[in-house]
Amino acid sequence: MLTSTKIETNEWDLIVYFNDGVVKKVDIRDWLKDYTQPEVKKITQDKTYFHKAVNEGAAISWPGGFAIDPDYIHDEGESVIDYKTTAKLKKTSEDFFKYIADRIDTLSKAYELVVKEITSKKIKSDVSYDYLIGRLKRAIDAFKAEMAESLKDYYHLKDRNILTLYALTHIQQKLDELKKIYASMTTKIPDSILKEKLEDNYYFHKNIKKLTAKKIMEYFETNYILHKKK
Repeated sequence: MLTSTKIETNEWDLIVYFNDGVVKKVDIRDWLKDYTQPEVKKITQDKTYFHKAVNEGAAISWPGGFAIDPDYIHDEGESVIDYKTTAKLKKTSEDFFKYIADRIDTLSKAYELVVKEITSKKIKSDVSYDYLIGRLKRAIDAFKAEMAESLKDYYHLKDRNILTLYALTHIQQKLDELKKIYASMTTKIPDSILKEKLEDNYYFHKNIKKLTAKKIMEYFETNYILHKKK
């Protein structure tokens, strides 16, 4: 699954880093010039507001609720660099754990945006829930895909006996932040709606409260053992 792993803003350029190694950029004023909605015009006219863009992995969004699919930028944006053929696996434990922590942080931001939207706007219809939870569903899909993509980095570090667990405390801190936002959201949306609209991701969502740094490492280690048996 293609996802954006990081975004940067520079003047009016939106720079998007993808999990396949591609980096693309677009001038946001040109990219959104055909949109007439007030919340979009604010992005293209207020540079400070434009720089508030948030990466959700499967979407790039702004505080007003407008979001774009990064897939289109991947296909049509201007190439900044493409290191698919030269990119190397993460060489250190620090690189690996920082990547995992950043992915947890991205998922937290997706939950946080849902909470902000619900807090600032009165949800009146299933359509509104479809939009908000649809974004969250895509963010969960992106997180799971990125964890699967990270397995090869874990194997690389394990095989070379250079994996150290010094960063687990930092990962646990990120998980604790995610759980606080998760708990806040579950008080604002009925569980029956979450179950219906998150579909298969509902069970991942429900188990976030049980997620620990130790369980994440068990996921990687279990897959490593299975990988070595092949």
